[in-house]
Amino acid sequence: MKDDKFVILHIEDDPDYLDSMRLIIEKGGYHFIGAKTAEDGIRLFEQQHPDLIIVDMMMEEVDSGVNSVKELKLAGNSAPIFMLSSVGDQLH
Repeated sequence: MKDDKFVILHIEDDPDYLDSMRLIIEKGGYHFIGAKTAEDGIRLFEQQHPDLIIVDMMMEEVDSGVNSVKELKLAGNSAPIFMLSSVGDQLH
């Protein structure tokens, strides 16, 4: 928590989507932290210790979304993680 607000970290490589989520999350009364790369997301996790993490599963770098979740777990994360994807049911 920061300033009595839950902290949400969103790792997303699409700047427009990241900005949209910032508006939604902050309007909901939460503190938003955005990262445009998996590496930045891990660094911000270690600095901010968010209460919830949202990760884009299909970022530009191959497997960076999935690998960032693995790295977060290795870094000691215990916050819930939501993985988002626009792939739909094409992923098997």
